[in-house]
Amino acid sequence: MSKLRLNGSTSGYVELEAPAVADNGVLTLPTAAAGFGAAGIGANVVQTVKIDVFTTTSSTPVDVTGLSVTITPSSATSKVLIIADLQFSGSPRSLMYLLRGATSIYESTGASLSDTMTWNDVTLNARSHTSATKVFLDSPATTSATTYKIQMTDGKLNQWNLDTNFNSVSSITAIEVAA
Repeated sequence: MSKLRLNGSTSGYVELEAPAVADNGVLTLPTAAAGFGAAGIGANVVQTVKIDVFTTTSSTPVDVTGLSVTITPSSATSKVLIIADLQFSGSPRSLMYLLRGATSIYESTGASLSDTMTWNDVTLNARSHTSATKVFLDSPATTSATTYKIQMTDGKLNQWNLDTNFNSVSSITAIEVAA
């Protein structure tokens, strides 16, 4: 049996082997139900990396400028895996929220701080900061462009508490997962 090799643009390859049937020169790929293109992580991946500092003194959540991603799911049944890697400091009550559009997601049904994405509870010395990585699998149920963003209260993103010589990097990534 002969094989057809498709080489990647920079590395790697995929080999296709013809089925053991009459040789008519036509390659028929299996259907999604048979496993080709079925559920799994697709090629729809969007990421935003924020390298500059964002500061707020607001006691109510505000959008972190430049820390959002917009993804357009290929199917209304797709899920979207959100990975937020956040570096922040500030008051002991700096709160971080994950939103889809204007709706806060990844919440508990509890009260107060349990409804937040994460919060900073470190001592207020010059080099204190909090590192938080949050992972959430969302079901937006749409094929429209969907924006995920981070909001925060009273704090600094990407800067250690009082020492401006030590800055960090934060990111948010959205990955479509076919259902």
